[in-house]
Amino acid sequence: SQLIEMVEDLELRNMLSREEDKLNAVIQITAGAGGTESCDWASMLMRMYMMWAEKNNLKVKELNFQPGDVAGIKTVSLEIQGEYSFGYLKGENGVHRLVRISPFDSSFSNSSSKVSISTNTISPNSDWAKSVTPTVATLPSTLTHSWSFVYFKSSGIFIICS
Repeated sequence: SQLIEMVEDLELRNMLSREEDKLNAVIQITAGAGGTESCDWASMLMRMYMMWAEKNNLKVKELNFQPGDVAGIKTVSLEIQGEYSFGYLKGENGVHRLVRISPFDSSFSNSSSKVSISTNTISPNSDWAKSVTPTVATLPSTLTHSWSFVYFKSSGIFIICS
């Protein structure tokens, strides 16, 4: 019993041994193939992550929310704030699939729904963030439009159109 506890503690410390594991997490939940079913599945996953965070005394901040057309959500971004939140959530990356009898289908057929989960971390105080100098590119004036936007890439490149 004591040996099992020691092994489990060692496994947990090994799993959370990277520097970024201590940081806050940003989790993006996006409904995929499956229409209303996928939007419903995305909302279930969002509630699951929010309840997990609450149970573990972590703060949740909603950064972006786009509701589904009929039910659920199309996409949501949540910042989970607290010690080791990224370390615990980094394994959630990928596609989550649900197969069930659809409550939205009058024929009660099986439906397969897919939701994409992307987990990242943002820490302006980290050594990595301090060492990155973003590259800014402005498009030529011949390509200007009446609107403007900023496009951020993971490589640190910002593209500004105005």
